[in-house]
Amino acid sequence: MRQYRVFIIILLTLMQITVPQLAFANSGPVYIEGYPSYEVMAVDKECPIRVGSEKLTFDLTDNDSYKMTVWGKVQASYVMENPTERDISVKMAFPFVSRIDDLISNDIEITADGVKLDYEIFIGDVVNSYGDPSEEESSADLSFEKIVGSITEEPYKAENFTATEKGKLYLINVKPTADERINFAVSFSFDKNRSKVLINGFNRYERQSSHVRIASWCYEPQTLEIFVLGEDIDFDIEVYSDGELSEKTENYSYEIKTEDVELKSYLLQIAEEYRQEYLRMRGIPESAILNFTENKIYNLFGRALDRALNANEGYSSWEDIVSQNYFERIFTLVYNVDFPAKSKKNVTVSYKAAATMDKRRTREPVYTLNYILNPARYWAGFGNLDIEIITPEEAPFILDSSIEFYKVQDRLYRAHLDSLPQNDLTFSVYEKEKITVLDRVFSNPYTFYFSAIILLIVLLVAAIIFAVQLIKRIWVKKSGDDR
Repeated sequence: MRQYRVFIIILLTLMQITVPQLAFANSGPVYIEGYPSYEVMAVDKECPIRVGSEKLTFDLTDNDSYKMTVWGKVQASYVMENPTERDISVKMAFPFVSRIDDLISNDIEITADGVKLDYEIFIGDVVNSYGDPSEEESSADLSFEKIVGSITEEPYKAENFTATEKGKLYLINVKPTADERINFAVSFSFDKNRSKVLINGFNRYERQSSHVRIASWCYEPQTLEIFVLGEDIDFDIEVYSDGELSEKTENYSYEIKTEDVELKSYLLQIAEEYRQEYLRMRGIPESAILNFTENKIYNLFGRALDRALNANEGYSSWEDIVSQNYFERIFTLVYNVDFPAKSKKNVTVSYKAAATMDKRRTREPVYTLNYILNPARYWAGFGNLDIEIITPEEAPFILDSSIEFYKVQDRLYRAHLDSLPQNDLTFSVYEKEKITVLDRVFSNPYTFYFSAIILLIVLLVAAIIFAVQLIKRIWVKKSGDDR
């Protein structure tokens, strides 16, 4: 019988390798990337402050199902010491990766000896642009120099415009006059070296060299916008009743108004309109979200506009601007902590972080979190480190980790280190203590029945082989008895 068990195991292993390649498309995501969390660092490289100890806690029980991965509260609590004979005000930086749309003020808290500290938030580089051609993909560069370099409110210097440059804003008020939708089309030609165009409200774009046609379906009265920097352009307007722009209609009216608007003011207006609509859709009070200074907003959207104009030869759209709210990017919280001479303070930073969800090779997701410890080496000294992990109900077990944890009780793990580990912290949690062959075989829900059929075939083949062998033995024995 042992040979048949080996035979089945071999076939199951082959299924594990081959079945996912035969799988149909999954109805839900099988991989959602999370990004590392990071240690607090001093902005001044020569800072004399020492960290006597740190307690790092990952509470992964606070989850929202719509986010489709494990989220949790990360809290880093430091006992910091000023060993000098002088009072010191230390500027500290805490970098993390998130989206502007996910920045809820209640999720972030910084305290010193239990007293909340004010902080300023700076916007850094994109780490995931989801394929947007106007944004460059990059890995999260959290070198000391990179973090310090992002802590600035210097205005962005664009190639295609200046912040105070004025452009002509065309406000086109369109109104269908019959009980039917209309396709409102605007055609124009422009020289990309003399004019730059930013449009809002149009959902169709065609271009041949310098000639452009944009259009928008209008079901009710609507205001469309065309913002022109530099040399003015002429428009040719035609209105259609079909999507192919071949059947003209006269069931419409429109009015064009123009305003001279400063570019920075216009970008800030776009940002505010998007923010108000976002708050309304999510049902979030305005006080709950983090606010940025006008300079930071201009730097973010001005850079996006500049890149889009370069990528699209002088043309850009509203979506190129507001899409910046969706991208994962590096943010840095900056705050000051005052240390009297020869004093200690307990500084705590807490925030929310998302795990990487990976369901590509297992039946249930594996959730992985990374925590970058290297910035802690910038302090004048670093003592011991205690880590606590509270696992979520859907993934109660630590599957693997870069350091050894011991289980205190169900869903509670701890580790103690006398000094910083050589490598950064990474750990994964799962529904079981280890991944089995069957977990891998049935990794895709759409392959379950297919895999079950293959398994039945395997068992049937094994049964046939067993039956043939059994009949053969009986036949041999009967032949021997006859002799």
